[in-house]
Amino acid sequence: MAHRPAPTTPRRALAWPRTPAGRAAVAVGIAIDVGLALDAFVVRPVTATPADPKALLRTLLVAGVAVVAVAHRRRDATTPIDPSATPRDPAAWVASLAAAQPPGGPTPLAAHLGDALEVFWDGPPGPPPLPWQASPTGWVWEAPPTALPPPRTARLLPTLVELGRTATGALWLHLGAFRRMAVVGVPDEATQLVERLRDRLAAPATAGALDTATLRGPLDDRGDARDLDELLAVLWRHAARRPRRRPGRRTARHARPEPVAPLVVAIPSGASPETIARLVDATIGAPDVTLLVVGDVRAADLRLTCRDGRVEVSCLGGVTVAAHPPAPPVGSVLESVPAPVHAVEPTPPTGRRVEVRVLGPVEVHGAPGPRRGKCLELVAYLACHPDGVGDDQIRAAVWPDRAPTAATWSNRVSVARKALGVDASGEPHLRRFRRHVGRLGPGVGTDVAALEDALDRAATASPEAAAAALTAALTGVRGRPFDLAGYAWAEREGHVTRCEQVVVDAAHRLSELALAAQDPRRAVWAASRGLEACPASETLRADVARGRAATVSGPRPPPAVTPRHP
Repeated sequence: MAHRPAPTTPRRALAWPRTPAGRAAVAVGIAIDVGLALDAFVVRPVTATPADPKALLRTLLVAGVAVVAVAHRRRDATTPIDPSATPRDPAAWVASLAAAQPPGGPTPLAAHLGDALEVFWDGPPGPPPLPWQASPTGWVWEAPPTALPPPRTARLLPTLVELGRTATGALWLHLGAFRRMAVVGVPDEATQLVERLRDRLAAPATAGALDTATLRGPLDDRGDARDLDELLAVLWRHAARRPRRRPGRRTARHARPEPVAPLVVAIPSGASPETIARLVDATIGAPDVTLLVVGDVRAADLRLTCRDGRVEVSCLGGVTVAAHPPAPPVGSVLESVPAPVHAVEPTPPTGRRVEVRVLGPVEVHGAPGPRRGKCLELVAYLACHPDGVGDDQIRAAVWPDRAPTAATWSNRVSVARKALGVDASGEPHLRRFRRHVGRLGPGVGTDVAALEDALDRAATASPEAAAAALTAALTGVRGRPFDLAGYAWAEREGHVTRCEQVVVDAAHRLSELALAAQDPRRAVWAASRGLEACPASETLRADVARGRAATVSGPRPPPAVTPRHP
């Protein structure tokens, strides 16, 4: 990750005078103030005749406050630091920043340690303390590790684990900031990633500070996994241990209950949707439980996509990290992403910096946000209208039941503009409304536009290049278009139908190219990706049948040619 310096707000500070005369004047003033305080609070109360009990009580009170302040300062200066808080481990510094936030404030999502230590938040936490600097949107804090003071807390975040390596450093992910995490992509790589995260969570450094559990299945063969009923019991016991404040009773006299250790539950691949739904229901209202699911889960807070030895993190704008090489698959690989035809390296589908993905749950990649709510829907609506759209039409589509107030509208637009950030020229991706028309900048596109670009290139490129471009674009298909409740305008305005048609055209074209290149596995994969977006397509079902038939029969040899004699 690149170092992104950001301007900081100037801070007022008391500067010591530089000249000897000025320093002497300040010293004389401090001495006079100390002398007057001693005379008023010590000398007069002690020498008064008769003794003044109020003055003596005031003297004792001031002396007690001074002693407490000195002791508190000495305690902060001598707080023991965990030995693992080294420049290679950002856990102590991230824990210090998280502890300084007020209750209910922003939570750190991840940390990247390279030339600078970057901390990603789920919301702007406000002005950072020195030497930290905030990004223009306020969602990222960064500071050089050599300039950071020792952290003020010895309590680390037990759910902060190293996810992998980037081109410039290591990326750490705070699992406790998410309730439901979906690890998707190549099944073998997703399973290995969950196993690796679970092993790192069980490290000796987090013993006693973290609880882990695993649903019995192919993910865990060590005998310590639990079946569904046992795991539900674990979740219920965990919820019962959480401290609850009874309304109407004073709790100031009672000791503060000990915080409950966070719980991370790993769910292997192959778990039925009913099982995952029961576990999700059992964690409702439990902010300290994280479900780590191998496979997709509806309404996931975070999706980690494992593919080709790399892991893509959706919440950080599509940041990818290098993972350990996956083990070779044991069974069929028809469901995996096949290798490109004739080993041609796929080209990226688009050169845009920010991509609004609508082929599945709506997400924004390449920017910190927005991640949910009306701000995300507003960005999706503008992305579907690249030529601009009037603000009246936006409000009628995004708020169909009740028009937003002027304050609500201004707030949602401002939050979405800050979350999207700015382009290379410094202009915000969400342009200012001119003549009541809103539009996104040229640096923002959609995954549907990327598929259309791949189709256009495939029309004039060679079969190998066309197959590579379509393969790279189809990997972004994650499900039905706009697979999220509340996007009624997408169906009403025809965006869903258009998305389905583009996906079907791309998948059918790639399937034909793969069959012509005698690669039936790729043909099945292409048609299967298209069926995820349009399951009712008869064209793609026929492509799947043709690909499977070619897989069973094997590639056909070329027809024999009888040479002609003159």
